[in-house]
Amino acid sequence: MIPMSPQRIFAFLVLVITTAFIAMIGWASTTGSVIEGFARVADEPWGFVGLVDLYLGFIIAGGWILAVEKRRGAALAMVVAIPLLGNVVPLGYLAWRSWRAKTWRGVFLNASCD
Repeated sequence: MIPMSPQRIFAFLVLVITTAFIAMIGWASTTGSVIEGFARVADEPWGFVGLVDLYLGFIIAGGWILAVEKRRGAALAMVVAIPLLGNVVPLGYLAWRSWRAKTWRGVFLNASCD
């Protein structure tokens, strides 16, 4: 049996959230165009603020990945993928790091996951 450290429990929870988020994306993709949806949201002042908030979060998540991921190519690929695929990318990366880490420092900081 795989030992369930707090980091592995956290990884499992992140995977559950990620799976639910992917299901929401799948559902939304059946209801209309993402471009049209973003255009409608951006027409409203609070919708525009929400989109700015979203992209600021993308920048912060990308910065975190660049800071902690030692494989430069993988880090750059994830940073490029975030605006295209959304927060599924940093959620997946967080789950992966959490599963491999032995400490919380290993999850969130520039420390070895091993």
